[in-house]
Amino acid sequence: MATYTVFTIDQGSDFSATINLSGADSLPLPLGTNLIRAQMRKSYTSSTSYSFTTSVVDALNGVISISMGATTTAIIKAGRYVFDVESVGASSVMRVLEGQIEITPSVIQSPTPSTPTIPITNIDGNTRYKSGKGIQFYNPTTGLWHTKMVIGNPPQDAWDAGEL
Repeated sequence: MATYTVFTIDQGSDFSATINLSGADSLPLPLGTNLIRAQMRKSYTSSTSYSFTTSVVDALNGVISISMGATTTAIIKAGRYVFDVESVGASSVMRVLEGQIEITPSVIQSPTPSTPTIPITNIDGNTRYKSGKGIQFYNPTTGLWHTKMVIGNPPQDAWDAGEL
């Protein structure tokens, strides 16, 4: 049976936890060559998930690390979530840790990163870099330059309306 725990993650901050796994006998749970995977969701049935970066710190003594960067925690809405950590072997999967995560809201909004002042630079005939926009692609049918964007949650590719 997996150990149950509660974590608190500050929205927009880096999160990292080092965890000592133990078995039912309270002895360290050796991991051997198993890999670790961890994921959180708003509910057990939610289709949107957020994966943690995982690593085995000490396989013999069952020490693992899970982390999530500030860029990811910033896009997660404040609230309670559920999570699982699994040990994955060649022929078995075992849940080793489970519980709740509280994402606490951030009052401070991240400043918009400054964009370097670089003039429009043509990369080739149909691609250019424009300061403040990024890489743009030329549509010969409309005669407009378009910028590819990533919007929504989950992220989806989209194109802007274009410009001359």
